Amino acid sequence: MKKTSRPSKRPQSSVLQVRVMSPRIAWFGFLRIFGRCAKYALIAGLVGTAGWGAWKGIRHAFHENPDFRLQTVDLNENSAIDEFGVYQIADIDPQVNLFTLDIDQVAERLRGVPALSAVQVERRLPGTLHVRVLSRIPCAWVAAENEPFTRKPGGLLIDHDGRAFPCTTVQ
Repeated sequence: MKKTSRPSKRPQSSVLQVRVMSPRIAWFGFLRIFGRCAKYALIAGLVGTAGWGAWKGIRHAFHENPDFRLQTVDLNENSAIDEFGVYQIADIDPQVNLFTLDIDQVAERLRGVPALSAVQVERRLPGTLHVRVLSRIPCAWVAAENEPFTRKPGGLLIDHDGRAFPCTTVQ
């Protein structure tokens, strides 16, 4: 036998691929695609329904529950603001639910009061708004030359840091 560098040829088989299409085959293909889409739609519907139910349950348990309605404002003793002032300045509805009340907005509005140097606001469940403020301590009173020295609201006070703030009715 003689060795050559050429490989010998083997007989190759030819395969004919034919795709047959009939109305019946097309119908079963449509049913297969429709079934997959129906499964995905059913799963999406179940997930959506579960999410909607959870949202309604949380809303009913917390936001619409009368137990979590604002009942008291726990304010520390200070010389600048009282509980009624907290309601007015923060624009709080007395019947508001604690979970619908924006605590950051309440704190920001109270920080806008010049007589307060620090503000901290928290929810205390079931119905208390816990407010801690630190009022500025006046060390000087600014008075006009012509006016008599009387303590009246709207007068100008200065604290130890040199910040001027108006006198409130509580001070």
